[in-house]
Amino acid sequence: MPIFFAVGCDVADMYELSGLFFYRPLFMAEIIIAELMFARKFKLREKSVLRIICALVLCFGTAFAIPIVAFDTFYGSLLFVIMFAVTTGAMAIVYDAPFKSIVCCAIAGFTVQHVAQEMYEVFGSVLRSYGSTPVDFYGSEIIGISAETFVFLLIYFQIFFLVYTLSYWVLGKKTEIQTYEMNNLTVTIIAVLFVFINVVSGAVIIWSLPENIDSVGLIMLHIYNIICCLLALVMLFELPRRKRAETELAAVRQLDHIKKEQYRMSKENIEIISLKCHDLKHHIRTFKCRENISADEIDELEKVVDIYDSIYQTGNEAFNIILMEKSLICKSENINLSCIADAEQLSFISDSDIYTLFGNLLDNAIEAVRALPKTERSIGLSVKRINDFVAVHVYNGFEGEIRFENGLPVTRKASKAYHGFGLKSVRHTAEKYNGTLQVSAFDGIFNVKILFSVPPTSDAK
Repeated sequence: MPIFFAVGCDVADMYELSGLFFYRPLFMAEIIIAELMFARKFKLREKSVLRIICALVLCFGTAFAIPIVAFDTFYGSLLFVIMFAVTTGAMAIVYDAPFKSIVCCAIAGFTVQHVAQEMYEVFGSVLRSYGSTPVDFYGSEIIGISAETFVFLLIYFQIFFLVYTLSYWVLGKKTEIQTYEMNNLTVTIIAVLFVFINVVSGAVIIWSLPENIDSVGLIMLHIYNIICCLLALVMLFELPRRKRAETELAAVRQLDHIKKEQYRMSKENIEIISLKCHDLKHHIRTFKCRENISADEIDELEKVVDIYDSIYQTGNEAFNIILMEKSLICKSENINLSCIADAEQLSFISDSDIYTLFGNLLDNAIEAVRALPKTERSIGLSVKRINDFVAVHVYNGFEGEIRFENGLPVTRKASKAYHGFGLKSVRHTAEKYNGTLQVSAFDGIFNVKILFSVPPTSDAK
């Protein structure tokens, strides 16, 4: 009878040496190991050693301290929910990470533990149908010591080792639960759903089904439980990733739209400036006939006008405009911009996409070299035809270290949710025209290379 309804329950009975009594610390160890697989990227808090010791004492102290007042679905579910909650709190003590990220990692670890446990139950159900008696971790009787017990325990640990190893290589090492797109309500719903899958459904199979249930039916229930856990893991990892991808795509499209509008305005402005500069140069020449203006003053004035009257001729109007814009910025910030480009080869790309593509590339390069001494600020840009391909190469110096994720550098700005879309936009534009993007950083040089396959109908020569 549960403690909530039993008055005068013998304390000694609550800590009787049963299978469930010894399984509690084992379960605690299993879930901690599983959770560590997904928390490996979290940063430890200060005084981490002391925190880890306190967390372990809390977890295993709770595992031994919780009384066993009943062997039924309700109390069994409550028992495992409490231990899961304690491990979640312990992770919050040790790791400096958002609590919703900690909850999601704890849920993932709990689910992996449950998959391994259910795999063992399937194996045990098969052996029961042949007359063997697997180790009963949930019963009121103490686990007997025999050769058969050791064999089953060995199989038990082997199953857990295989499931944990596979989970680590498939999920824990290669992927990360992305929680910044998830609000607290979403995390709460996910937690409740996973607790139901991992705890309640398992407890029903353990304590509420009749003892004479057909072994085939029991095996099918365990397999169904495993499938539910695997689908839940896919949901936990995949849905936030898809949400993030949708958010990034929307941001990239918005950025492209802004760049296209900026291209239209820049084109109009440069055309007006070029026309005015052309007229102004004619007026300057008439000044030379006046005696009160020296030749040196006229030459200096012509140089100033030439800065704005220097139109690049690369064979592509959009490329000329973006190059004109960025060269003015580079001159004002003492950045050496060198360009060797046969931009006529880019005729298969729309003007707005060219403006967006090279605008993002040069903006990133300019931002990177701003942090360098003036004598080291250098950006290189080349566009050339190689057989049936057009190769674009942008390179610049940088300082510090660059960490890559999914082939792109991770932004070093504090607000990661609103930065880092420049190169994602570049990749989006490159893929739009069947191009491939390669980004690398080595020995202080940041390289961006794009290789376009020229379509057969292209006018590029």
